[in-house]
Order: sequence, then structure tokens, then C-alpha cells
Amino acid sequence: MLRRFNRFQHIPPSQAALALGIIGLGQAWSLYIPTVGGAIRPYLVVIGALLLIPVLLKYFLNPKIFLADIRHPLNGSLMAPMSMALLVLCDYVATVFPEPAHYLWLASLSLHLLMMVLFFGFQFADFKMANIVPSWFLYPVGVISSTLQAQVWGISPSHRTWLTYASLSIL
Repeated sequence: MLRRFNRFQHIPPSQAALALGIIGLGQAWSLYIPTVGGAIRPYLVVIGALLLIPVLLKYFLNPKIFLADIRHPLNGSLMAPMSMALLVLCDYVATVFPEPAHYLWLASLSLHLLMMVLFFGFQFADFKMANIVPSWFLYPVGVISSTLQAQVWGISPSHRTWLTYASLSIL
């Protein structure tokens, strides 16, 4: 049975970025052209979720691979879209199942913060200027973008502003 799960070891972490893009595309369509977006968003969410699930399984079933990848300057930074895709996925799930979506959002945000602390902790412990790549910005952007869903969960605009400032202070 464990041999089945070994197939997930070779899935690139950047597949989560593709899932994030597809789920985000559905959200963009629903915001700007609601008639079209309402029709295609569920399909794009399913496609994005199907792309995201193998990446999540890869890391949840193999914690050693998770730690090895998060230590790497490039692979670790490309893991951020995994939790970001979950955060964007929660926006759609909230329209269908509000209560479970809230818990999924909290778990996704917690995962994102944990990964950010681990990634930057490992990078700063063995800091080299040559290791810095542009994708390092993904973790702070993910935290900041998580505040965009605060209104979905009933957080007032003033609290949302403070949450945004707190997120920006992480930078």
C-alpha cells in the first residue's frame, strides 16, 4: 500500500502554483464577469483542487521530503503557493460550505505561517546572498493576501485593517 504513495514523491512543488493560478482564474472571472465566472468557477476549482491534492499528499505522507524541500532556497520558496492555493480555494468553499471553509482557512493560514517561519529560519541560519531568489516574496505576499478573505469570515473593516498592518509588519 505504501508503494502507491511513493508515486507522489516526484511531483514538483510548483504544481501547486499552477493550481493557485487556475483557482485564481475562476475567482477573477467570477468577480469581473459574474455570469461567465459563475458557470466556470466550479470547474476551475475542481481542476485546481485535483492539481493541488497530489502536492499536499506528497508532503503529508513524507515529512522528510517536506523538511528537505523547505530547507532548499528555491524549492522551499516554491512551496508557498501550496498553502496560498488552499487559502484561495477556501473563498469558493465558503460559498458552498461556510463552516468547514472557515476551519480550512484557519488551517491553511496556520500551514502558511508555519512554512514561512521554517523557510526563513532555515535560510537565515545558513544565509548566502547567492541563495536569494525572487520567489522568496511569496510567503509575505501569501500572509498579506490572506487578509482579503477576512470579510468573508465576518471580520469588520477596522479589524481587517489591523490584520493587514500586522501582516505587513512581518515584512
